[in-house]
Amino acid sequence: LTLGFEAKADSKPKAEIGNATFDMGAKGAQVWVENAAKEPAFVAAMRKGKSLVVKAASQRGNVTTDTYALAGVDKAIDRIAKECP
Repeated sequence: LTLGFEAKADSKPKAEIGNATFDMGAKGAQVWVENAAKEPAFVAAMRKGKSLVVKAASQRGNVTTDTYALAGVDKAIDRIAKECP
């Protein structure tokens, strides 16, 4: 994911989709699922969820929340799988 700001270097962003919470890694404005083994669960949660909420500290230390709508993500993932086997 790309945040709208650069995350603090030693921060530990969190992602929430419904009741599921995921620890994220960060470098600059980029965040990703910290534990690659949890990526399938993250994608499954994205397919079923309505929104993805990412909480991360900015370089100034302000905790910021970004919310992403997940409408259509399931179709986009299916299309990617079809076009990029």
